[in-house]
Amino acid sequence: AGPLLVVGSAAARVSEISEHGLQLSVGEFDAAAGQEVAGALRFPDGVETQVAGVVVRVVRGQAVVRLTRGVGLDR
Repeated sequence: AGPLLVVGSAAARVSEISEHGLQLSVGEFDAAAGQEVAGALRFPDGVETQVAGVVVRVVRGQAVVRLTRGVGLDR
């Protein structure tokens, strides 16, 4: 199991992660292009990192988020 993006009471499984972006399964997370997102990226080891960004596209249940506050290189 990979990291989760937790936004409020919703959580989405992150399938890809980079220093400047995320790809996640939409699932219970209601995402639309242009939407601002801010929340906690929770890693399987329990470490959480605060992230923020904008949804750039949603295709076939996957959302791509361009991060404005991202993940450090140490993760």
